Amino acid sequence: MWHEWTPGVESVQDLVLQNVALVTQKVKFKLPPTKEFDMPYPEPFKLAPGMKKVIPISFRPSKYVPHVDRVQIVTKGGSFFVIVKAVVKDVALSVPHFLDFGLCPTMERSQQQIDIYNTGTLKASMKWHARPPFTVRCPAQTVEVGQSVRCIVEFEPKTASVFDGLIACEVGSAAVVLDEEDEESSARVPEAKNYALQCTGVGKMPHLCVPGGQAPLVEFGAVSPGKRVPQTLELLNTTPVRAVFHVRALHDSLETAPLPPSAFWVSPESGVVEPNCTFTMTFYFQSHTVKEHACQRFQISTPGGTPLVVTCKAFCQPIGVVMSTRSMNFGEVPSGRVLSRTLQLENNSDRPAPYHFVNVDNQRGVFWLDRPMGIIPPDSFMVVTVFFGPMSPINYHKKVSCVVKGASTPLTLDLLGSAHNDKVRPARPKPVRRASFGVKASHGRHARRSQTLGRR
Repeated sequence: MWHEWTPGVESVQDLVLQNVALVTQKVKFKLPPTKEFDMPYPEPFKLAPGMKKVIPISFRPSKYVPHVDRVQIVTKGGSFFVIVKAVVKDVALSVPHFLDFGLCPTMERSQQQIDIYNTGTLKASMKWHARPPFTVRCPAQTVEVGQSVRCIVEFEPKTASVFDGLIACEVGSAAVVLDEEDEESSARVPEAKNYALQCTGVGKMPHLCVPGGQAPLVEFGAVSPGKRVPQTLELLNTTPVRAVFHVRALHDSLETAPLPPSAFWVSPESGVVEPNCTFTMTFYFQSHTVKEHACQRFQISTPGGTPLVVTCKAFCQPIGVVMSTRSMNFGEVPSGRVLSRTLQLENNSDRPAPYHFVNVDNQRGVFWLDRPMGIIPPDSFMVVTVFFGPMSPINYHKKVSCVVKGASTPLTLDLLGSAHNDKVRPARPKPVRRASFGVKASHGRHARRSQTLGRR
């Protein structure tokens, strides 16, 4: 190979022949047919095993153009050819001729990769020319000899149509520096080359729906406060192109937007549904507002298709906690003695229920509880012990309120009791009829006629 050469100047390279056989061989060669390559007179010679023979080849060019010839080596066992070649400095790229994108979604960018190889002898510069909907992204403007660069061809159709385009790559030399006064050098300037890449593609609108064709509705039903409930919805892509979707909450101008945090949310909020495939989305509902009828619409949209609206509905039901009794009468108790009775707080829901007796908290009076606050496990109960320890011989009544987190209304419990001693015995208290009243206790011997209110 002759890489660096000048017209009118002779250059010589050696052709080395070596006998790799185990016997002596008689060798001869034939001169190249062209006049640019010259060799000594072709006299036959013998080569002993392992010996070498050096034959000079002279190259005498007259023009700066590529030259290719061959030298035939003849032996008794056969003949073969040695190629002699003089190359010129030139730019050359290997560019694909055709690229088909097939079916692609509208309003979305599809891309394919192509590898460009520099097969020339000079560093090449590239300049791409393309028109929409085809574009080319190239990470480098030049490519070294023997190297390659990976370019990305993009296709973004705006309408559902068939597109056929031609992308041109203009290639020039990025490494030749010439002398303006040297005519020989001017003849060596490589000409710019153009390579054409034909691209085709078809734009098609994607379409997402719910299997069955019914209106998309996600019904959560009755949900306990604070409980996060998931519901899945299956999306179906009925087109032969992929569908890239995004989900957002939908609010009309006449609707009142929910206060944050929202009771509904969806996962994932974006994704890709492959052609003629399904995709499972998960909607979640969690609310702490008791007796809330919640409704939220979500819009699933694609860049080039019709949006799909999904409606979610749910009801936040109160925590079902009941007392085993709503009133507790300790009867007649001697003063200074402590009596106890138990009641049950039953949780009929699937969520833990924190409770708190608000007006008997952290104190010990006539009436007190061993567990004024706590947490009732789901579908279980809690036993609370109520104590009655009177010190004065009077009638006692106390209305306590139990607040349950997640319940619609607080629970009330009426506690009654009568205390006496050897000298004083008050009249028996009447049954509780109203929500709040005072309890009277009598002093003296005529207990049935006089009553005194006592409250704790």
